[in-house]
Amino acid sequence: MRKMAALAGVLAGALLLAGCTLNLPGVNVAPPGEPTSTVAATASATASVTPITTATLPQPTLTATTTPAPAGPPIEKLQAGLEITVRTIRMVDAASGWAIGGPATASDHILRTSDGGATWRDVSPPAAEQPGTRMTAVGAFRDSSTAWVAYSLASPGETPQVALIWRTQDGGATWTASAPLDINPLMGIYQPSHLLFVDADHGWLLVHAGAGMNHDYIAIYRSTDGGRQWSKIVDPFVTDNVQSCYKTGLLFTTPLEGWMTGDCGGVAPGVLFFHTPDGGETWDLVRLPPPPETPDLFERSDVACGADSLSFPDPQHGRMVVTCRMYNETPSPDVYYLYVSESSGRLWLPMSFPGERAVFLTPDLGWAVGPVVRRTSDGGNTWSEMGKVKWQGQFSFVSDTLGWAVSRAQEEYAFVATRNGGRDWTILKPETVAP
Repeated sequence: MRKMAALAGVLAGALLLAGCTLNLPGVNVAPPGEPTSTVAATASATASVTPITTATLPQPTLTATTTPAPAGPPIEKLQAGLEITVRTIRMVDAASGWAIGGPATASDHILRTSDGGATWRDVSPPAAEQPGTRMTAVGAFRDSSTAWVAYSLASPGETPQVALIWRTQDGGATWTASAPLDINPLMGIYQPSHLLFVDADHGWLLVHAGAGMNHDYIAIYRSTDGGRQWSKIVDPFVTDNVQSCYKTGLLFTTPLEGWMTGDCGGVAPGVLFFHTPDGGETWDLVRLPPPPETPDLFERSDVACGADSLSFPDPQHGRMVVTCRMYNETPSPDVYYLYVSESSGRLWLPMSFPGERAVFLTPDLGWAVGPVVRRTSDGGNTWSEMGKVKWQGQFSFVSDTLGWAVSRAQEEYAFVATRNGGRDWTILKPETVAP
């Protein structure tokens, strides 16, 4: 139904054991008043959470005050004139943006463009490469100057000698390393998948730490000082209510309010969707209302539902895609729903959705991306077909017309751009310029 990260692929069979059930905790809080959104009348049930706005985040408790020297030579900067593969894209505006990529078999490099993606400068931090290994990176790119990057080993069965978060405030010209993260013990696996900052100080890192028996063991680290120090606030050996099933996304809208999406692959009914009111210290399962036309959808054992594409274009408006594979039919189709919140996540209501994933630039302006690219200008109530594509992609739009995508067909990547809102796509051949 959707691609898993490399970690989940190691034990994919174990994640889909037939006949197993999971007991997932839930939260059902009385909903607030009816929203003004046009989707309000379509729901026959509601799911709600009550945010906490007065809690105080504790300060990190890490004792390390100095960063040890890297355990090996830093990742070598790319030479000018080299054609590269872009694997992750985050454009800031029409000219400037960030990417993760490089030569096909090399370690990930952090790249920066100032000409709309035609050329890229290697601005990678001096992360150490362990001999005979390939490094992969995840990043949080706040603006054209500020970014954070976490590296790990490409092989999910290996852990780095030291885990650091790198920070730049000058577009990658210089980087500062954090204090080492506490990664012992993490079951011998350290695979970061999501790094994000909600402001200049408050950030989170989601790490996959092992898989098996319907579990995707995770750790979550938090920083409250701009990424200098990180404390482990979710431990796979301590926080047990979020360890079941694969986690597909992590997002925070304030230093306190956060959300985590997941996919149980049909092992457990319903949708894996968690909320935290205290910066990630505790998590509760949110029970979403089913679509009115299928009130038993989230109770059936022949349906596999998962959540992803979670976004908050602003702190009040949330958007999330729920995909359900209908195993009671042959072949088994995927049915898509767009869940919409107009109340900062307190209340989520379902709408029909053309699939497969969603990208929202504002609460009203968004794209449904799959074999057919569609666009909405009214928050998902109606969709206009823009064009057909033969690839999957990770998209980054900066306006209603201008966007980029990392397109992928099996193991082949291409970097493409549109100037008419997704109707037509042009292949770019990105090259490096001198550091």
